[in-house]
Amino acid sequence: MKGKGLIITFVITLVIGLIIYFVYLNRNNNKFDWSESYKASDIEPYGGYIFSNLLDDYFPKHEFNINKKSYLKTGLPDIKKGPSNFIFLGQVMYLNNRNSDSLIHWIEKGNTALIIATELPEKIDSIFKFNTFYPLEWNHRFDINDSNITSNFYSSSLKRTESYNFHYQNADKKAEHYWKHLNGNQFETGSNLEALGFLETGYVNFCSLKLGKGRIFYHTNPLFFSNYHLIHADRAEYVAKVLSYLPEGDIVLDQYALSWQKNQYQNNGSGTGKSPLSFILNNEALRWAWYTFILLLLSYLLIGIKRQQKAIKVIEPLNNSSLEFVNTIGRLQFLQKNHPSLIRHQMRYLLLYIREKYRIYATELNEDAITQLSIKSGVNKEDIQAIKNKYDLLINYVELEDNQAIEFYKLISKFLNTSKK
Repeated sequence: MKGKGLIITFVITLVIGLIIYFVYLNRNNNKFDWSESYKASDIEPYGGYIFSNLLDDYFPKHEFNINKKSYLKTGLPDIKKGPSNFIFLGQVMYLNNRNSDSLIHWIEKGNTALIIATELPEKIDSIFKFNTFYPLEWNHRFDINDSNITSNFYSSSLKRTESYNFHYQNADKKAEHYWKHLNGNQFETGSNLEALGFLETGYVNFCSLKLGKGRIFYHTNPLFFSNYHLIHADRAEYVAKVLSYLPEGDIVLDQYALSWQKNQYQNNGSGTGKSPLSFILNNEALRWAWYTFILLLLSYLLIGIKRQQKAIKVIEPLNNSSLEFVNTIGRLQFLQKNHPSLIRHQMRYLLLYIREKYRIYATELNEDAITQLSIKSGVNKEDIQAIKNKYDLLINYVELEDNQAIEFYKLISKFLNTSKK
């Protein structure tokens, strides 16, 4: 009984420790999931929902598809239908040698690939080592304490006087992040590699390589292309400039290589063909640790099942994401140059905010609404009136310049920043 009591105590302590760990980990993060998934369906900050929608409309006369299967099973677009574009967005590109070879041969036929990832498969990585004595190396920018980074382009037609600013956000604060870049020696004279973009003052993070009849582009910072950054106009402009290197044609957004596939590396010329469990069972220390874990788990289940109470379902409060959705759609319309529609969405967003925040039910900013809003928000009537005047002026135009839309956005931002929270 004494040994049984020790097992029960150990299991209970382990469970409580895990609960405390996850509660502590998520105590300030109960609204969004800040993990980097980059999935096309993920609307979380570091998902790829907006990027996927941007690609869907990028070449209106051509097809857009999302691939979720092995290239060996489904194949890539037929070159006979015309050159196509393959795009991957993710932290790590998980591909075995056979799938990598399939992609490389497809590019060599005259297609284009844009890979945005911090780590590449072995075969894809090797093609960036031509005509140089230096291997492809990863280096973080100075140290791991950098939360901010700037980026720009080498091309005079794309380069901006002020570099584009990016940062790493985690919950309600900026956090440390490794900003990946390429070894500058890769781009010495005579190299097949062409440097297209850089971090800070010259750390290359965007390059291209001629491959047969096609071309492969590589960008080392997938964070730039996430939902969190694409809802900001200047960062969306940066992404649009990266995409401007793609030739017109069909687009395939790859989701297959986002995660390690079961049995992907078995019997295909890459790896040993052993599963992770086989590795554990072939190591004596790991094998006994695995058996001990299974024994403790079974003991906990046998003991705990006797006094198990039906769990009370936790009903999460409804999350009003309407404002975030409107803001996201507005950013997408900015990229499409549909500024009149963007302005209408921003005014609806403002009226919705006023209705929910200050309980002022108004369909427009008339004199009475402006007076009430000024009293409740603490914002000068002149600033609110300026929003109405600018809206009345711009809404009559069929087409607007970028700076006109930005001026209206700044007026609304000024109100939101100075109003009572």
